Amino acid sequence: MKSDVQKNVKTAKETIIQKSKFDFLSLLPFAVFIITTLIFFNEQIFGKGFFWEDFAEFVYPLQTFAARESASGATPFWNPYSFVGMPFLADLQTGFFYPLNRLLTLFVGPNGNLPVGALQFITILHFMIAQTSMYLLLRYFKKSIFASIIAAISYSFSFMFVCHVFHPMIVYHLSWFPLVVMFFYKGMHQSSIKSSIYAGLILGMSMLSGHPQTTLYEVLFLGLLFAWEFISDLIKSDRNTKKIVNSLVAGIIPVVIAYGLFQIQFKPAQELADLSARSDMSFEKSAEGSLQYSQVLNSIIPNFYGNVLPDGKSDVTFFLKMNGPDGKETTAPYFYYWDTAYYFGLIALILGLIGFTSIRKNRQLSFYLFISVFGLLFALGDNSFLLGIFHNLPFFNVLRIPARIMFFAVFGFSFAAAYGFDLIKENSKDKKYLLKVLLPIAIPLVLSLLGAIGILQIMAGVPSEYADKVAPFATSAFVICLLAGIVIFLYYRGLINNIIAGSILAIIAFIDLFSAGADFNVSKIDYSQEYNLPSENLDVFRPKYPDDIFRVNMRMYSPSFMAMKRNQGMVSKIMLLEGYNPLLLKRAVPPLKEKDDIHNLFNVKYEIALDTLRGAPYFADRKERLPRAWMVFDAKVLSPESVQSYMKSNKFEYRHSVILEENVDFKSNGIDSSLQSDVKCLEYTNNSMKYEINAPKAGFVVFSEIFYPAWKAKIDNNPAKVLAANYCFRAVQVPAGKHTIEMYYDSDSYNSGKLISLITLVLSAAAIVVLSVVKKK
Repeated sequence: MKSDVQKNVKTAKETIIQKSKFDFLSLLPFAVFIITTLIFFNEQIFGKGFFWEDFAEFVYPLQTFAARESASGATPFWNPYSFVGMPFLADLQTGFFYPLNRLLTLFVGPNGNLPVGALQFITILHFMIAQTSMYLLLRYFKKSIFASIIAAISYSFSFMFVCHVFHPMIVYHLSWFPLVVMFFYKGMHQSSIKSSIYAGLILGMSMLSGHPQTTLYEVLFLGLLFAWEFISDLIKSDRNTKKIVNSLVAGIIPVVIAYGLFQIQFKPAQELADLSARSDMSFEKSAEGSLQYSQVLNSIIPNFYGNVLPDGKSDVTFFLKMNGPDGKETTAPYFYYWDTAYYFGLIALILGLIGFTSIRKNRQLSFYLFISVFGLLFALGDNSFLLGIFHNLPFFNVLRIPARIMFFAVFGFSFAAAYGFDLIKENSKDKKYLLKVLLPIAIPLVLSLLGAIGILQIMAGVPSEYADKVAPFATSAFVICLLAGIVIFLYYRGLINNIIAGSILAIIAFIDLFSAGADFNVSKIDYSQEYNLPSENLDVFRPKYPDDIFRVNMRMYSPSFMAMKRNQGMVSKIMLLEGYNPLLLKRAVPPLKEKDDIHNLFNVKYEIALDTLRGAPYFADRKERLPRAWMVFDAKVLSPESVQSYMKSNKFEYRHSVILEENVDFKSNGIDSSLQSDVKCLEYTNNSMKYEINAPKAGFVVFSEIFYPAWKAKIDNNPAKVLAANYCFRAVQVPAGKHTIEMYYDSDSYNSGKLISLITLVLSAAAIVVLSVVKKK
């Protein structure tokens, strides 16, 4: 009796120990992901370092404006503070409907500005999401905990993430993508409609973060994956019709749901794209940012061609050679450093190569080898054939920087690295497998050694003045390869177990990526402080609604000088002529010869000028500017093709006449400058305005506002047409007498897109509930 009790107690203790061990190991990865993220971004987290470049110049003002508008309860359809006014929400890059961006609304300060720490925190958070996402994908394929951790670290701290922190939209997309792939697989493998719906919802959510190029590449990735899995099933299965149909449906559902959810952003964005300066792009332009063949070496030595760091502290100036537009060799622009960066660490490279040795036995590995090679060939741009084929397809023909598709290779090698780690253990008793282990170690080991002693530089044509400077980078790579090789060999021989080997390799992988890339995002300049203008300046340059509305010109080109940050307007509520955005409207500047005439039409009150006596810039107060809206009683109707030439001819009297591009029911009797009218602004917001008009005869109210089809108008509460006027402005035809004109932003494309997205969301949620209930029963 006593022995039975002791036996039961012993069994209970063993069960508790096993359970505790399981709980510890199951929680360990997430603790690791928190620690790695905190270490990698410790300077930003503790306020000692700041993201830079486009994060400061573009992302911060963009998200400050969005958060401030959202906090006030408004939807930011229109941005009146940059480029004389332009669509805001319709610009995909704003990512206004991305849920984590909307968390920023909670952090808007009393002054209406967004703390830089809040924006950095949201971006940093995605590095934890990325690690968790990749880890869960590999665990779905039953890879070991430590194999999955290695893959997660390699993927999430690769240069595809680290060097695009100041393009956080890319980071946001890629961080969720492994989770999308996991549910995509589950949908197809298990014929699980619910998993397919989850894949679609997550993909759609990530698409809302706002980087169309990454969206397109992810859809291409899933399309290739679907084709690979579907064809493999057709070949290997018994061709059961039901199975084929289920697999087909499960593979299509994610893209359909993501597309539907994305419509609230996509439809207005498509409208903007058709009117933008980037709606047409030559192949030569789309090939900008192509990977060079020599940059394959960057998979072993990440900074073999130098680097670019914030605050001018680069170890070795970026010196990559490429062919210029004229076909002659030239040095690549500095921004090619991050646009073509993809380094994913030597551990993932070695383990990935080991994993790829088993492609015959595993169709997933076969696919990720294919997708890695595909990504490389596409990234080579005009140095290869693949971009030329895709450039003829819709959407691909308006994108630059094909090197960004190298996330295919980063994903592929990270995925294969987990397989490689586990395959070493599985084949430890197979002596023939030793060659498959040693060869992937030897390749980067030998090449990095050649770089350390300077031979690789000669082979790669590195200029002599840089050869010695990049040798330390190669030496670091050699040491990492050597350490990794020793650990992998000991693991293969069974001298250390998978926990020790996995832990060491994960640490080495992190140290490698940290030492190569952590400094890239550590600027010592808190750029948010550069947007803080003295209160007396704000009082002068901010419009006084509704009585004194005007714009400011803060940049001159000869000599070159900027009095404010390029996107200062969005932060400080100053209506600027200038701005900074990769996407611009085709028609944004009137085609007049004289700058003064352009500034008059643009309602510029303060213009940056040069004091020739002191040789210093100052703001000139312009008295001759036109008001924000004025009345004219003469109109000329011209074809869109002839408007520019007429306006440049000096025949155009813009103070008394308007140029239209469509016929209207109006008879012009010529210019009569003696006619007096009154145009008074009653209300003015970002998305609407109201004017009171008193006109002695029928005519047109011309608005110094950029024309865009989403703007609608009412005269005395009756619908009125907003006309394209003076090439890029708006006008409304009004009858004689006293009237009230309301102009408001009301986008048909947004409204229809919103409806589609809501229907998609409701149907997806309903389907999940129904499927869950059915499964439970």
